[in-house]
Formats: sequence, C-alpha cells, structure tokens
Amino acid sequence: MYVKEEARKVLTILQREKKEKYWILTHIRMEDLLKKHYTEIKMKDVIFDTGLEKKGVFSERFLEQPVK
Repeated sequence: MYVKEEARKVLTILQREKKEKYWILTHIRMEDLLKKHYTEIKMKDVIFDTGLEKKGVFSERFLEQPVK
C-alpha cells in the first residue's frame, strides 16, 4: 500500500494451499513500515460450498439490510 508514492504497508503471503478445488492463503502477514509492526493471520479450518447461496446470505437484498 502506498501513500503519495511512498510504501506504507506490505502484504506478504507466507503460505498457500490447495483445498479441494480452491487455492487459499493460509498464512499472511501485513506489515506497517512506519510503525515497524506487523499482524499475521493463520487459517486453520476452511470450509467451502456450504450452501449459503441457497439461504440468500449474499443476495443484494440481504446485504442492504441494516446491521442489528
């Protein structure tokens, strides 16, 4: 990520895996170059094709509903 042509943050992909028919990032790091700090995310259990589209969770109507 850049601000006025100066690098501020760097995303590093540390590990990726193919699960079923999908490639997923299982370990990533986002580093803030100004603060000299980073955050890492590690995925453990990822589940695909669970039928959410049949429940309408990602429909335009559902996404426009206010958060409760």
